Amino acid sequence: MRPLNTILVGVDFSDCSKSALIEADYIALWEGGELHVVHVITSDEAASLSGVSKPGEEVIAGMRKKLKSFTESATNLCGKKVYHVRIGNPFDEMMALIDATGSNLMVVGSNGGGDKSNYVGTVASKCVRRSRVPVLLVRRQHDVGYKKLVVCVDFSGSSQEAVEYAAEIACNENAELHILHVWCDPWGAYDFPVEGLNHHLIESQMEAAKIAAKRKIKRMRAKLMQEYFAANITTSVVEAPSVITGIIDFINEKKNMDLVVVGTRGHSKISEFFIGTTTERLIHRSPCSVLTVGAPESK
Repeated sequence: MRPLNTILVGVDFSDCSKSALIEADYIALWEGGELHVVHVITSDEAASLSGVSKPGEEVIAGMRKKLKSFTESATNLCGKKVYHVRIGNPFDEMMALIDATGSNLMVVGSNGGGDKSNYVGTVASKCVRRSRVPVLLVRRQHDVGYKKLVVCVDFSGSSQEAVEYAAEIACNENAELHILHVWCDPWGAYDFPVEGLNHHLIESQMEAAKIAAKRKIKRMRAKLMQEYFAANITTSVVEAPSVITGIIDFINEKKNMDLVVVGTRGHSKISEFFIGTTTERLIHRSPCSVLTVGAPESK
């Protein structure tokens, strides 16, 4: 069981953060959860608002009133809401609130401006990179609820954790869950013969690797079905020139995908400051919302 009952939502009063509120409000309903809504006034904004290094209480009270009004215009499901107005660095303040509130999910809009492209804002990107809890990056507003999900796996620790979160959501929503593994030909980049290589041996090894991946993903599904026996879970192993191309093509082919779930680190974890290359590209290119999940030891 992966709890998603204490949810922190970052709000900057943009349309994108309103979409984030709507999704967070809906998720909180699953387990009768609590929504912590935060707006962070940066130090520069604080100075401009009050003319001094720290804004007065009247400014903070006014901002809290605005935050509550903005939230109530977007949410009506979760009955437990707590409002926070902080001053300082947005990322640092939200991380501190995760610890203070015991939040087990962070929800943020992908960008705060009027940009309709897949640009991901600096704060949102940093949250995905360094949050100690899963982060739901909301790309766009869609009908409330998740009907079609895909979880991307590379059989690493974080992708296993991602699968379990995806299954939990699919079970709550009675949704379709697609477990996807993208297989890339390691020699596909070469358009010339490589001298000294036994190509027949390479082909047989690659075919064996694909078969092994299919067996792994089927075992993963079988294990999930023991716990989530009523879930609608399918598996796919697709071949593509790159993992990100395979994922995006799969999402577009399935159409109307509501959510993609992915681990933040694959097999080559470098440090806590870096996420996997595939995840990095996915948060910028996915047409739908992205839930990023780290392996337990990386949180």
